[in-house]
Amino acid sequence: MNEIFLNNLISVLGDIGEAIKSTSWVDYASIVIGIFNLVVLSVTLYFLKKYTGATEKMKEEMIKQTELEQIPIIVLCIRDIRDYMDDSRRAEQQEKYRRKFQDYIIRVNGSNDDINYVLRLRNVGRGTAFNTEVEIEDAQLEIKKHETQFFAPLGDEHSIRVSGLNALADLNGKIFIVHCEDAANTRYFFQYKIIDVESKKVTFLDKGKEVMNLKNK
Repeated sequence: MNEIFLNNLISVLGDIGEAIKSTSWVDYASIVIGIFNLVVLSVTLYFLKKYTGATEKMKEEMIKQTELEQIPIIVLCIRDIRDYMDDSRRAEQQEKYRRKFQDYIIRVNGSNDDINYVLRLRNVGRGTAFNTEVEIEDAQLEIKKHETQFFAPLGDEHSIRVSGLNALADLNGKIFIVHCEDAANTRYFFQYKIIDVESKKVTFLDKGKEVMNLKNK
C-alpha cells in the first residue's frame, strides 16, 4: 500500500512539473490542484506509516507476551528443612526430614555438624522445563547432583546438591546460572546470587535466551 501512495505521489509531482512549464491560467489551476493532491497524499502517507508502525509494535508486544506466558521460569531457592516440620524440636521429625533430603542437604567438607539448608529449584512459569542444568561461577564449587532435570509448570520444585564447600558461608556471594529448555527446544538462562544462606536470601540478576547449548561451551 505504501508503494501505491509513493507512485501516486511521484505522478502528482510529474503533473506539477509539466504544468509549471506552461503559463496559461488553466495550467496554473492544474498546479494548485496538483499541490493540493500532493499535500493530501503526503498527509495520508504519513498517517499510514504511523499506523503501520504502531500495528507492528503491537504485534511484537503480543508475541512477546504470549512467549512470556509459555516459557518456564526457574527460581533458585534456599530451604530450611525445619520449615517443613510441625515441630522442629521433635527429634523424630528432624530425622524424618533429614532422610528425605539426605542426598541434598548442604554439607561442609570435614564437618559432621547438622546443617538444615537445601538448595532448591522451582518452576514458577507456565511452561514445562526440560534438560535443566545449574552451574556456579566458582572453580572450587560444583553441582554434584540434580534431583531431576524436568520441571512441570506452576510450582514444581526439586533439589540440587553442591560440593566443594569448606564452610557454609562459602555460598554467600556465589552466582548460580540455571539453564533450561522449553518444549520448542528454545534454551533460557536465569542468573542468581546468594546473599546469605542462613537468612535464605537470594537475589535475581539476569535472564535471557541462549544461542549456545551449555554442553557445547
